Amino acid sequence: MQIIQDELEISITAEAVRRLKPYAIFEIGSANGGTIACWLRAGATHVVSLDHDHSKLEWSALEQVKGRDQHIHLVTGRSEDPDTIRDLDQTMKKINVEKFDVAYIDGGHSYMWVKCDFATCLPRVSKAIVLNDPVIVDVGLFVSEILRTQYGAQAVSIVNPNRRLPCGGQHTCGSDYLAETGGGNCFVLLDSQFNDVLDFVRTQVEDKLSPKEKDFEPTRSYFHQRGLALSPEYEKYWSNLYPQYGRFYRWLYADAMQLYRESYAEQKRGRIEESLYLIKQAKRVERRWHYDLMKRIARRVWPVD
Repeated sequence: MQIIQDELEISITAEAVRRLKPYAIFEIGSANGGTIACWLRAGATHVVSLDHDHSKLEWSALEQVKGRDQHIHLVTGRSEDPDTIRDLDQTMKKINVEKFDVAYIDGGHSYMWVKCDFATCLPRVSKAIVLNDPVIVDVGLFVSEILRTQYGAQAVSIVNPNRRLPCGGQHTCGSDYLAETGGGNCFVLLDSQFNDVLDFVRTQVEDKLSPKEKDFEPTRSYFHQRGLALSPEYEKYWSNLYPQYGRFYRWLYADAMQLYRESYAEQKRGRIEESLYLIKQAKRVERRWHYDLMKRIARRVWPVD
């Protein structure tokens, strides 16, 4: 069964979950069931999957992984639907579970959706919550919000900046491809008695997921997750983002750069909705400039009579 995640990222996440000795794991968003297989291998007796569509689950592969005393339970719906939450609570009663040990969130990736999923998990989970794709802007904004809460000291982003994705194996963090497609996991520990697991995650991230290439070029998300949006390194990143334009770049992308700076300023003030709006505006400006530039080039190459 193929898991569409970086091998190092998911292996560290799965090992951290195994060390928590989970009895019951709750997952939002399952796709083909690749992560369900991970939780079964981690020793969970019960895995509860909440998804709006379970038709893609590869049951034959899951049956090969599942032990005799392990069980998979499906709850169909969305976390913002009261009927779905009622079905979830009934499932918990059915399997005699007051709280899940671990929750894994990989459902909708808008800010409001991931916030709703987290709110659903928090009162029903005792040890840890893992959020998938913190490099995506909306999820990353919510992760940065978590970092400002009491859970901030117990949260670690498991993101591999050196990873190569399945699409031809050529894309690395040297471009914004990683930020556009997603990636990584954010591990949030809820119970301080398992700080040894948190230390394991931090050590693994430092040893295995630090930039290895000398000419490593981080993405916007790399700075965003580390709170470096106003640093000189971030300014340098912007200056080198489109080197093929030379001096033309600063004029061409001046509007977008200003919007991105304003969005991060709003984020620091805790105004998440305003920050998201400004980021979307900046991306729209970038697309508009790309379109106008290509249109001008096309007119020079193929002049219209």
